[in-house]
Amino acid sequence: MLSFRFATSKFLFFLLCLWCWQSSYADTNISTNSGGGCVIMSDKSVTCWGEYLKDNPLQGSFLKIAVSAYESGYGSGGVCGLKTDKSISCSGDGLENVPIPKGTFVDFSVSNGSVCAIRSQDNKIICWDNKGNLYSSVSDLGFVKLAKGSNPSRGCGILSINSNIACWGGIKVPTELNKEMYSQVFFSENNSLSTISGLSSKGRYISTLEDFHYLGDVLPNTFSQISTFSVGNYWDAVCGIRTDGALDGLVSCYEVAYGGGIEKPAYVVPIDGPSPANYKEISMSSTDSGCGIKVDNSIVCWGYNPYEYPKSLVINKSPTASFTADKTIGFAPLTIQFDASASQDADGSIKQYLWANDAGVEIDNTVKPSVTFTQAGSYTVTLTVEDDKEGKSTEVTQQIEVKKNSHPVAAFTMNGKGENDYQLSVSYDKNGIASMRLDASNSKDDNGIKAYSWKILNENTDEIITELSGIKPDEITFKTLIEDNYLVQLTVGDEQGLSDVLTKEVDFVNDDPVVKFTASPTSGSSPLTVQVDASESTDTQGIQQYTWQVWTNLYMYNRSDITTSFNIGNSAKESIRFDKPGSYYIKLIVSDKLGTSSEQNFDSISVQNSPPKAVIKATPTTGKVPLTVALDASDSTDVDGKIQNYEWYIVEEYYAIDNSVKPKSITFEKEGTYTLTLKVTDDFGFTSETTQKITVQAKESIPPVARISAETATQGNAPLNVTLSGSQSTDVDDGISKYEWSVSDGRKNQSGVVAYLTFDRVGSYIVTLKVTDNTGLSDSTSTTVTITDECVATYRPENQRNHLKIPCLVVSGFPLIGSGYEVGLQQRTLRESFWFDLDTGSDIIQKTVPESKCTAVYDPNSLNVHIPCIRYLDRVYDIYLTPSPSGIYGDAVFTFVLDLGRVKEVNMD
Repeated sequence: MLSFRFATSKFLFFLLCLWCWQSSYADTNISTNSGGGCVIMSDKSVTCWGEYLKDNPLQGSFLKIAVSAYESGYGSGGVCGLKTDKSISCSGDGLENVPIPKGTFVDFSVSNGSVCAIRSQDNKIICWDNKGNLYSSVSDLGFVKLAKGSNPSRGCGILSINSNIACWGGIKVPTELNKEMYSQVFFSENNSLSTISGLSSKGRYISTLEDFHYLGDVLPNTFSQISTFSVGNYWDAVCGIRTDGALDGLVSCYEVAYGGGIEKPAYVVPIDGPSPANYKEISMSSTDSGCGIKVDNSIVCWGYNPYEYPKSLVINKSPTASFTADKTIGFAPLTIQFDASASQDADGSIKQYLWANDAGVEIDNTVKPSVTFTQAGSYTVTLTVEDDKEGKSTEVTQQIEVKKNSHPVAAFTMNGKGENDYQLSVSYDKNGIASMRLDASNSKDDNGIKAYSWKILNENTDEIITELSGIKPDEITFKTLIEDNYLVQLTVGDEQGLSDVLTKEVDFVNDDPVVKFTASPTSGSSPLTVQVDASESTDTQGIQQYTWQVWTNLYMYNRSDITTSFNIGNSAKESIRFDKPGSYYIKLIVSDKLGTSSEQNFDSISVQNSPPKAVIKATPTTGKVPLTVALDASDSTDVDGKIQNYEWYIVEEYYAIDNSVKPKSITFEKEGTYTLTLKVTDDFGFTSETTQKITVQAKESIPPVARISAETATQGNAPLNVTLSGSQSTDVDDGISKYEWSVSDGRKNQSGVVAYLTFDRVGSYIVTLKVTDNTGLSDSTSTTVTITDECVATYRPENQRNHLKIPCLVVSGFPLIGSGYEVGLQQRTLRESFWFDLDTGSDIIQKTVPESKCTAVYDPNSLNVHIPCIRYLDRVYDIYLTPSPSGIYGDAVFTFVLDLGRVKEVNMD
């Protein structure tokens, strides 16, 4: 018994899984959103409607389709389908632009911009998006069906192993939900409170909240198929096809709100759905609209649906019209038998055959009518067939040509000449035989020519020479030379007895010889021998004689132009020798044995004088500036005359030299490469040129020597004016062209022989002189200038004290008579003035104050201390210290105010 129960349970599980597999396509033929929808037609093709979806049709045969959810501004034109070969095809939302994983699939779900699908090989989920991303491990479980809207991040599906519901992306399914087996699964994001629902094998709609609040069976009916629309504010709209008794196939819709408690929804309220009918599949577009397929395969949409959609899954194909005619062309009266039995309707039968024509002749509306056309003309016969369903029709036409019998038209050619040539010249061949070939195949008749009759007549006597028949009679030959002309007469007749006659004239003539000859060479220096060859000249009678002539003027027909000094034979091939330069023309005259001749002129034979040869002797061809070159052209020659003129010139300098065999020498003063050219001219005016390269090298240059001499002291207190001179610098060959002075403190450089420099700051300075000669060679030298000044006051901020060091101070009329104090100042900020404590210290050092523009002076009358030079941050200022109202503190302490308005900046440079 245990074994039996185990086997029974396995069998039941197999049946349940088989039911899950078969029902996995139960809600797959139609899919909608608020922007439109798509449906699989009876031929497995896909038809879409709506603003975006209509432009994204899928191509092929399909088992399931799904459109992406509508999002304002997103486009919502995405649609994918599972094809009959279990592959997936997509269009819209950019999904058609990315590769779809290869293989076969069980089910799939479309979200905006992404697709998730169940692979057939292992029932695992693979996802991809319109950016080309591939997600191959969203879950390790095997599935057989996916919830609508599942995406790579979150989603749910029905497991292949037990038809329970499982999810991914952090969504947990409570145990109570999977006490049932499911054919459909739904997952909706309701803000932070998401729901997981399923249609159980018992037809119940069972729900749970993502936070483990199990709600159980929330609808009052049982269903064969469910479609939901999630609003996102804690409630869903749910429509289902009823299976409870008398209401089987009807659709009921509800509004399900969540958050009412742990055990149940807040409320379940019936809402409007489609009109009562027997449905087999539905798809919701919004909370109060959707579309469905009835059991009769008609399609109905309810609620707001502004788009035109197909009204049935069944596609009524148009019939195919076809007919034959036993003849389509003929002479009036023309009777034709039509046959439309080849017309057909693939999904029904043909209800009606309608015949029409533009000749006004009535045709019976039967399958095989017969009609007679009595008038000549071109007519169009039209057949229209209608089917037995929607009255769809197609038509087909044929052209009928009814002709009126006309006279035939005779036409023929002789010896292949043109049809419109009415006079033929027949030539005798070399054997004295003239032949004639006749061809009447271009004769015409609207009903066909029955007979061709030929006559050869003597034009003068009308005597019949011969009679022939047929379109192309046998060739006619004439073996004796005759002087009379002949006529060729053709008569053609048709079946109705109408005929036409055409006559042409034939002349027997002796053709002119055809002259053709070659001459080689056609140009050269004297003496020039030219070979002439006329062996390709032809004549039907054979060439009897060749006559060669040489002309000096081809276009003036004066017999004196014929040159008689040439001894030329009368053969087809001859040699002609030209001893003098000039232009000549060769003429050939050929004659046949009947005395007929032809001639041909050869364009021109050019006999030229041999040009001279120019030879340069230049010595030397290489050297340094200045380079003198001797020239000699005495080796130049002319084989058939003498040289009349010599021309020498330098190409680069456009410089001409005297025209003699040995001109005077030429001297090159600049370095470079020069082209020496010699042009010689002979007594016939022919010329020849040759060139010789002359390379002139630069002479060696000695660089200059820079020297500095000081015209004033180079050491002293600031400011110190220093004058330096470079006049003792030397250059032995080219002369100095530039003097440049630079100072190490970075001031602007000076130029010129003498430099005038002023130094305001204490320090050592390097002064450099650079001299450059005319060839660009240069030399540099330097000297040092030392500047000292003990009387410059220095101000430096240190920590919180600001110190002013005044090494030289002259105090006049003050109790502390003396000179040379070191003082320190402490800064205290108040508004825009600064107070300083002048502290002489306990030890007063008296010393002699040197003469300096930087000596500080105290004036007891104005109580001002003038410090003309104070260094602060590498700049020099002129500062006045004025006593503050605080007065005098003690014998050795004074307070002064630093007047900022009188501080002026002095450039140390």
